[in-house]
Amino acid sequence: MGKAKSYAERLFEFAEIDRLDDEAARVALCRPAERENVKYTREAVDEVLMQTRGYPYFLQEWGKHCWAMATRTPITEQDAKNATVTALADLDGGFFASGTTV
Repeated sequence: MGKAKSYAERLFEFAEIDRLDDEAARVALCRPAERENVKYTREAVDEVLMQTRGYPYFLQEWGKHCWAMATRTPITEQDAKNATVTALADLDGGFFASGTTV
């Protein structure tokens, strides 16, 4: 009985997604922006990687917020630092929201 699988386990394959190494994280952050002719400074990328620790979901969030903060290319370290404030606020609201209205 202990080896029985649920319907969902039989129906879907689950891939574990872990942290990306620095090079893969840089590519994940920069390549989509480069397709839109937008660059990041090295310092901006370093800031995002420090904040996200290479986790794909967080890279997406910081990339979105960097894009919103920047007024021109390249996206700067200050843009990335400003993005940290808004990304953390969004994540806090999403992860910790209770679903109740106060």
